[in-house]
Amino acid sequence: MNNTISILDENFDIIKLKEETIRHKTVQTFALNYFAHRTLEKNGLEHELGDQYLTKEDKTFIDDKSIDITTNWYNQDSLKPFLMYQGVNLGSLIELELFHYILSVYIKAISIFRIIEKENPKTIITSTNVDEFVKTICNTKNIKIISLQKPKTDSMYFDTINVKYNIGPIPISIKLSKNNYLKIKNIFDNITKSFFGLNSINLKHQKSVLLLDFNPVSYKTLLKELSKLDKNILLLNQRRPAIWNLKSIQIVKSTKCIILNLNDFEKYERNRIKMETIKLGENLTKMFELDDVFESIFTVQSYSLWNSIKNTFTKTCISRFTESLRRMTLLEHLFEGFDISVILEWAETAQEEKEILNLSKRKEIPSVLLQHGMLANSPPWDKFSRFLAHFSSPFMSDKQAVWGELTKSFALNHNHQEKDILISGSPRHDEFFHFSKATKDNGRILFTTTGASGVFAEGSTSDVHIKFENFVREVCRVSKKLGRQLIIKPHPQPDSINNMLELIKEIDDKIPIVLETDLKDLISSCELLITFNNSTTALESIILNKPTISLQIEKWAEESQIAKMNAVLSITKEQDIEDGIKKMLSNAELKNEINLNSKKFLEQYLSNHGCASQVLTKILDTF
Repeated sequence: MNNTISILDENFDIIKLKEETIRHKTVQTFALNYFAHRTLEKNGLEHELGDQYLTKEDKTFIDDKSIDITTNWYNQDSLKPFLMYQGVNLGSLIELELFHYILSVYIKAISIFRIIEKENPKTIITSTNVDEFVKTICNTKNIKIISLQKPKTDSMYFDTINVKYNIGPIPISIKLSKNNYLKIKNIFDNITKSFFGLNSINLKHQKSVLLLDFNPVSYKTLLKELSKLDKNILLLNQRRPAIWNLKSIQIVKSTKCIILNLNDFEKYERNRIKMETIKLGENLTKMFELDDVFESIFTVQSYSLWNSIKNTFTKTCISRFTESLRRMTLLEHLFEGFDISVILEWAETAQEEKEILNLSKRKEIPSVLLQHGMLANSPPWDKFSRFLAHFSSPFMSDKQAVWGELTKSFALNHNHQEKDILISGSPRHDEFFHFSKATKDNGRILFTTTGASGVFAEGSTSDVHIKFENFVREVCRVSKKLGRQLIIKPHPQPDSINNMLELIKEIDDKIPIVLETDLKDLISSCELLITFNNSTTALESIILNKPTISLQIEKWAEESQIAKMNAVLSITKEQDIEDGIKKMLSNAELKNEINLNSKKFLEQYLSNHGCASQVLTKILDTF
């Protein structure tokens, strides 16, 4: 027991904390997450990790409660009537983003509950986004509370966008609000379409294939094959621009793709959108007056979290639902303007894709989900697949194009119908199989850094993030010790999840960081690839016949097929990293054994090597 404790999340004021710590002399400090831990560590303040107080049962409760709230709140009888638009419950469209938020809130809330339960303090200094929840507990337990947190609205996962690129050798990450990013994207789209003659042509009576948020550079071969069909190839990219550099412009022009922008249809529906937005706003205002309903939804033990999250939840719903209303109205014009025979998408759990798929079902336009990356197929992921478009849950899409037999088998074992599972292979990897650039071992090590999964409670704790950081530091240390040039290729995650630029600058600012590049060239130029948790770059390394290490910082990663088949060298302990790297660089017998295993895995995991685009094009042409 400690008379005074402080409980902090990532937003605390370090100056105020120091002042209160001095005033109370002996204070036991708890960091609720990795980011609070990092700030305290940098300022030399002793602390404990608050989420270490979570039991296995707590983590299961957090997962189940977060899933239940995310997928059921909008179907409450008292709330559902306020949320319907064009026959769609708007609450169902934001499950992906909302789940991440609810999960983080419940991890903090249960951690706080356990800390108070164990420490039984007389005074709590708190600075968290759930301070109102803490006050409620303190009032019932007669604990004095000192809140350092000013009321604020939290940032949601998609509220900000990190734009990352290299200026020469210098990596740059610019943080933009979602609204500002979309404004810049819209201006850029209009300028490039006009300047390079990419304005859409209305060919209403010619069948069209609609592609959602595809990267033309990554899917160059697929676009080339699709362009041979007697159909329009439509690109609707609502998040990332379809054209952003010379290469993407050349691909779009040569394949005669039509770039679509929903803003082009706004002039037809401006008044309707305005009126419907006013009506929606009135409905949501009435809905959010039902505090008793929301208080009963967001509970921990007998305490409600609603007062802590009300501002963020309300603001997010109003913002996201208004966006959906506008897009769904404009999509009607898009579907009327083209004879769309099939929709191809790869991220159907995203808000924008859900809007389109709801409309396509109403218009009886078939849709195909294309597998986009290596799927985590171990049991812990099953109950979260609804948010990830994995095969443990039903899909919105009518058919699913998978990379190979292993994924098909997994889908069939999870009650999917064989007629709906189409083996296409991976179109974006066709060029990898035809890549023949001659390279020689140059001693370089490529480190592709994918952070902690963050999808469930176990993969979101401070321990996992710290383990990731320590593994990164150790790889940097070993590479330097061995005299090998290390190249960092970070995963394109937001800095709020995995800020590799900051971490590498702290470790060694001379280590080159590559943000945008041709992965084929980068991987082939290295002697060894190291990644985390069997990321898709491990598969790409195998295709290019490179020795591959996967640092398994989460238990589920050890259960994935690529690890179980020993197609990569799996390392689970920090102290084994140096020995593992040395062996993969110099032990010919081990490299040969893993190489043989990787070829077996590749045959089972990927079908249609080098010709997946042709196969998928034939599939799409049947619609």
